[in-house]
Amino acid sequence: MSRRELVAMARLKSIVVRNHSKANIIRAIQRADGNDDCFGTDKVDQCNQKDCLWYEHCVAAYLNILIKPKTYCKTKEDVCNKYNLLPFI
Repeated sequence: MSRRELVAMARLKSIVVRNHSKANIIRAIQRADGNDDCFGTDKVDQCNQKDCLWYEHCVAAYLNILIKPKTYCKTKEDVCNKYNLLPFI
């Protein structure tokens, strides 16, 4: 999701966005929705919300990896398996 799309989503929820990072915009949206603002934090290890809109990107942000369109990762195979990501080829 682009920053522009995130800003539009935030504005629909009456969130004021100025020079915030994408991660901070997502956390603000999470708070506005009444959820924990946990995007990209170490809470991903205890997360059981696999259907969360941000889950794959959250794992990627936490692991500091690049997610490709079909959810690839470029880290060790065991990490990919833990988070159900396909190995980067």
